Amino acid sequence: MNMGTINLLGTMIARAYKSGTGASELRIQNIRLRRMSLAMLRGFCCLPMWAPTSITIAVVLAGLPELTWFDLLPGGCLGAAIFMGLGWALDFMSYQRPNIPPAQTEAPNAIATFLPMLVLVVAIPVCGYVVSHLLALRLIGATLIFVPFFGMGWIFIQYLRAGGIRAGYFTGARIRKRTIPELTDIRSEIGLFASAGFLGVLLLPQIDTVALGQFIADTGVTEGPVLVLSCWVIAGLSLIGVSPIITVTLLIETLPKLAGLSFEPTVLAFACCMIWSISVGFSPIVASTRLLARCIDRSASEIGYRWNGAFNLVALCLLSGALLCVA
Repeated sequence: MNMGTINLLGTMIARAYKSGTGASELRIQNIRLRRMSLAMLRGFCCLPMWAPTSITIAVVLAGLPELTWFDLLPGGCLGAAIFMGLGWALDFMSYQRPNIPPAQTEAPNAIATFLPMLVLVVAIPVCGYVVSHLLALRLIGATLIFVPFFGMGWIFIQYLRAGGIRAGYFTGARIRKRTIPELTDIRSEIGLFASAGFLGVLLLPQIDTVALGQFIADTGVTEGPVLVLSCWVIAGLSLIGVSPIITVTLLIETLPKLAGLSFEPTVLAFACCMIWSISVGFSPIVASTRLLARCIDRSASEIGYRWNGAFNLVALCLLSGALLCVA
C-alpha cells in the first residue's frame, strides 16, 4: 500500500475533522487536523527509505545495479526510525498539552478495529510476491497487476451479504460510478508524476559528466560535501516545483560517473532515499502533498511550506551532518 494510504487515511482524517467541528473550538480542531495530517504525511514519507515497492527504491537500484534491496534495508530502517522520531519530538514540543483529566470511557478494542486494515497490509505484498513468482515478474510489476483485482475483490466482499449476484452488480456499479470518476479527478497528479519520470531520463544525456568531474576536482571538494550540496540542491529545487523523481534520477546516474570521485554505493543510495523522503514532504507539486491537500481541503503549499517546513529543514540538517561523517 503506497499512494493509496494517502487517500485512505486522508479521507478518515477529513471525516474526523468535519464530524467534530461543533464539539470544541475551531482552533483546536484545526490543530488536530494539522497534527494528524502531518503524522500521516511523515509516515508516508518514510516509504522511500525502505519499501521495496516504492518508485524510489526502483530508481536507486536501477542506477546502482550492484546493490540489492537487502543492502538498503538496514540504513533505510534506521533512517525511517530517526525520521519518525524527529517528527514525534517536534510535534510534542509544538503544542502545550492542556491539563484536562482523561474521560472515563471504555477504550475500544484496538486490535479488532484495525484488523481489516492489517489484513490488507499483509495480504497485498504477500499476494504480489506470489504473483511475481508465478508470472516471473519483478515484485513492483506483479503488484501493479495484482492490486486492481485485489481492490475489486475487497469491494465484492463488502457487498457479499446481499448475495453473490447482487454483490457483483453493486461492485461493478461502484467502480463505474465512483472509482473511474475519481481517477479522472487526479489526472493532474498522474500527469505530473509520469512527466517527472520522463524528464529525469530525458535530461541524463545532456549532462557532461567528464567536464563536471573535472570542475569538482579542480575545486578540491571531496565526496561528503558533494553529497551534501546535492541534497540541498534537490531540496531547493523541490520548493519551486522540480520533482525529486527528476533530480534524484540525475543524481544517481551522474555521481558514480564523475572522474576523481569514488562514492560508496550504499552511502549514495542512502542519501538519495533520504533526500527523496524529505522532498516529498516539502514540495507542493509532488503527488503525495497534492493528494493530501485534496483530501483535507487545504492548499499543497500550506502543507509543504507552513506546516511541514521546519521539520524538513531540521531533517535536512541532520542528513547533512550524517553524510559528512560517513562519506
